[in-house]
Amino acid sequence: MRYALNPNQTEAAEAKQRDFDCYFSSYAYLYHQKEMLQDMQRMDAYHGAIMGIQDHIQGKKVLDIGAGTGILSIWAKIAGAQKVWAVEFTDMAKYAKKLCKANDPDGVISVLQQSAEEVILDSRVDIIVSEWMGMFLLRESMLDSLIRVRDRLLKPDGLMMPSHATMYWGLTSNEYEYDKLKSEMDEATQAWRPFIDQIADKYGVKLHALSSDYAQEQKEYYIHHSRWVSLGSEDVVCPGVPVKHINVKTVTLKQAKGVEPTPFRFEATKDANVTGFLGWFDTTFRVDSTDTDPVVLSTSPKAGPTHWGQQFFPFEKTLFLKKGDIIEGTMEMFRSNFTQRTYKVRATWKLLGVDATTPTKSALWHIE
Repeated sequence: MRYALNPNQTEAAEAKQRDFDCYFSSYAYLYHQKEMLQDMQRMDAYHGAIMGIQDHIQGKKVLDIGAGTGILSIWAKIAGAQKVWAVEFTDMAKYAKKLCKANDPDGVISVLQQSAEEVILDSRVDIIVSEWMGMFLLRESMLDSLIRVRDRLLKPDGLMMPSHATMYWGLTSNEYEYDKLKSEMDEATQAWRPFIDQIADKYGVKLHALSSDYAQEQKEYYIHHSRWVSLGSEDVVCPGVPVKHINVKTVTLKQAKGVEPTPFRFEATKDANVTGFLGWFDTTFRVDSTDTDPVVLSTSPKAGPTHWGQQFFPFEKTLFLKKGDIIEGTMEMFRSNFTQRTYKVRATWKLLGVDATTPTKSALWHIE
């Protein structure tokens, strides 16, 4: 038997409240929105994409999902939209109303404070625009909401902006981030010994039986969780490989759940001390198949910094590669059991070296 935290709430209502508290609530703060608004890669891409399709927006109906401050809705209005609905679940909606009123005296934009799944309109829209991407693209699982709205409210010949996304998997040799996390782990682990000595001396209780468990816990936290990093092209050992392509117009809820086991193969372009894997993504704003020069928003180390950065998946021990060495294996990404918003990544790999071949290794990381 399950007991409700609030006897007046259903389990579904409680789940929705937990989701809001753990995920949506942070988006209600201006400081969080400022972090995204000052991401010039993000801003330039969305502004360029919207203004670049004014012929398609002129006189059309636009739906902005996860509108935040409403800036994409304002650009859609400037580009000539007949009507724009800005949907924002959090209290950021009150700020969006202020901004839209200041930038849209004609009242083209309507701000709706509700979840995307609850939106009801009197007709389907021509364009859906959304900044739905999370760390390593899928974290946060906002794509689910976008798919449900798309299936209900987008015209059959409507546009999704962005239209496509690609996830990339690579190798990094950045030793600064690796040394930093190892140092933090060692410091946390070493602090255990004086702590248990103090407890034993003062209270007569021996905690040494937990020492190996504590060390394993620290290792799990520091080595088996991915980290946000912002790296440059010099930190990449070889070109990344695509591990998932998404057509936002046709992707299904099942396909949005993660990355199926996907093979990868890397050939080192230089001697390098590899510290782990690296994940990033690109999104493309393509009107149709004839669009040969679409706007691309990239979080690649070669593209410059964004607030998404990249996700670093550290090795337990570094791996020295000589130029020409090959690493091949498979990776997969799937949702955690705790919440649909967070993910796990599993990889298996083997070094096919110029001088030696190593046994197959595997690791599991949490993206939280």
